Amino acid sequence: MPETNFLNSFKKVDQHRHSPDSPEATHIPSSHKKTTTAKKPQPKKKKIDETATNDKNGYKRDSTRTSLIVRMKTSNNTLEYLIERFNERRDPKLAAYIAQSYYKKKEFEEAIKWSIMANSLDPSDEGSWLLYAKAKVRIGKKKDAIRALRAYLNQYSSQKVKAYLHNLEHSL
Repeated sequence: MPETNFLNSFKKVDQHRHSPDSPEATHIPSSHKKTTTAKKPQPKKKKIDETATNDKNGYKRDSTRTSLIVRMKTSNNTLEYLIERFNERRDPKLAAYIAQSYYKKKEFEEAIKWSIMANSLDPSDEGSWLLYAKAKVRIGKKKDAIRALRAYLNQYSSQKVKAYLHNLEHSL
């Protein structure tokens, strides 16, 4: 086996060479040293926006930006708008929708008026006939509702209309 004692002498020289007090220590210029310094997190500075103003609700608003304004219409304004659209287009579905809106508001006379309009533009629409009959019942004119539904069934077939008519006739 070869002798390995000579390796121990290299260890001593190598340890001596890397000691900072050693005159033979290798000098590494500071420009080549890899240093890492931890940066302290800086607190974020609050940006003061000179253009921000408070609106009437106390919210900050940036006056340099344009914004979208959404305005809600009340139901009366919406109905007025729908009626204007109907007057432009004469759409029976729009008339039926207006009738339904009045019915929901419990304005049954207006619901009847708009149901008649929808029925005259599209006599086959069972929904507007049913709405007409329901509104008539709500104002106490059940016989008018029955008469209208019978007239509809003389021309068209509808299970919904038959069922509602049956209920009306048997609840007299």
